[in-house]
Amino acid sequence: MNPLLAVAVLVCTVSLLLMLPLLPALVELRRKSDALPLSVVQQNAGEIRHFAHSFRDYIKGLEPIMQSCVAAGTSATGTLPDGEEYVVLGRLDEPLVRALAQRAQPTRW
Repeated sequence: MNPLLAVAVLVCTVSLLLMLPLLPALVELRRKSDALPLSVVQQNAGEIRHFAHSFRDYIKGLEPIMQSCVAAGTSATGTLPDGEEYVVLGRLDEPLVRALAQRAQPTRW
């Protein structure tokens, strides 16, 4: 094989591989399918405490469980009405904390 041809093939292959991630952006630039702005709810945009208030309302049902766990020094687990799991620690339970930390880490193969 001609060395000049091999270099040309290599440059073309590398150029193609470098352009491949840009392909969706180039298609969008041509078709403009996402040209509309995102709809943002402006109701609470200026209220800095909105997240705090809404989070407090979200976990209000856990308040009796948290108080009983702190008083008894125990732990509790369960599921919120929207399907999210929770763990309430009444005291620092080192094996449970380690188990939760290991569970939260992604598995590598």
